[in-house]
Amino acid sequence: MRSNPPASTVFRESRPRDRRIDLCYVIGILLVVAGHSGADVRFNSTALFRWIYAFHMPLFFALSGYLFRYGGGSGRVTLPQFVRRRGWRLLFPLWVWTTLVFVPKGLLSAYAMRPSELSVAAYLHAFLYPADNPIRPFWFLEVLFEVSIVGYLVDRWSGGRKRLLVAVAVVCIVVNRLIAPTGRELLMLPDVLWYTAFFLLGMVACDCRNRFWPFLSRMSAVLFWGAASLVTLWLPSHVAAPLYALAGILFVASCGAVAGSREMRLPFVRDLRKYTFTIYLLHVVPVGLLRGLLYPRLSVDPRLFSVLLFLSGVLLPWAVGRIVQRFVTPSKGANRLLLRLLGL
Repeated sequence: MRSNPPASTVFRESRPRDRRIDLCYVIGILLVVAGHSGADVRFNSTALFRWIYAFHMPLFFALSGYLFRYGGGSGRVTLPQFVRRRGWRLLFPLWVWTTLVFVPKGLLSAYAMRPSELSVAAYLHAFLYPADNPIRPFWFLEVLFEVSIVGYLVDRWSGGRKRLLVAVAVVCIVVNRLIAPTGRELLMLPDVLWYTAFFLLGMVACDCRNRFWPFLSRMSAVLFWGAASLVTLWLPSHVAAPLYALAGILFVASCGAVAGSREMRLPFVRDLRKYTFTIYLLHVVPVGLLRGLLYPRLSVDPRLFSVLLFLSGVLLPWAVGRIVQRFVTPSKGANRLLLRLLGL
């Protein structure tokens, strides 16, 4: 039976980067941008969209839980320290970017896929109901903050015992499925239950990593879990959604495991990993502008335009991240704020 060290303990040793997790993050961010790169609403009915949305967000919460445990879990810092760090990492960019986008999006509401009004009530509503944020993908930042706090508390309560973590994860999934949330609830609390389950399962996977990764490091695992994740295209089910999400997560993890076990040299992937959070924060700018202002004025195949949106959503933020990190040093307070705002 395992228990966490006291919260006051400071973990000074740093564990080496796990290249398998890095690859999973890169695959995940590419799926996020792909899922947001539809030229119009018709993209939402495509098989690619339905496959991506079956698991890509649970994947990020599972990865977050894995890294939470990999870095020491709740034994690394006290709860106030953890809340402050997560708030600085997640809520600061959320607040700044939401504020910066709120006014221009309201003024250009006629060109937006989701019109928004300019009012104090609408501004507050964007934070209380994350799904209605003017930058809709940014619901993730607020929900991840909530899930991280819940995950920390569950880890402290359970002492890190794997059976208890799995049991809580199962309860969270069952309650969420019974509630059948729409995503528009206050603070997206029902969805917090859903994503907390995957955060906790990610912690368990980290504890079992000596068996978990070898199990997934065969091409047969990639093929099996890839095929299993595709079942959602033919048999969509509210009840079976957790199984489809797990299959997709294991498919991505098996890709990372195979690449790691075969020591594949993936220099671009390694570089892209440094800017996954930057891509997440900034991809909505080129994608939103090109889709809202350019696409309606062009007679172009929506599939080709979606490819353009995807490439712009990945490459432009990546380039911005590289340039800023090269020329902006964190020696000054203003520079640190800028780096944090860009996810660097």
